[in-house]
Amino acid sequence: MAADKDESGVLNPDEIKGVIKTVCENDGVDCPSEADMDEFIAEIGGEVTFDQFASVAIPRILIASQMDIIEDE
Repeated sequence: MAADKDESGVLNPDEIKGVIKTVCENDGVDCPSEADMDEFIAEIGGEVTFDQFASVAIPRILIASQMDIIEDE
């Protein structure tokens, strides 16, 4: 999946929502509401690099999927 559709080097709000929706669909979980996604996007600053987005979103996705997060020691 090419998340950065416009190849700008950052994910804009629409691209972020696309990633969230794709992950939810692939994992068979309900997607957050548009309002919840908008709130999340505002919390992370609107536009982010994919790495920045992943560092914030992956833990949330794992929690929503009821998976344990194992931290490196």
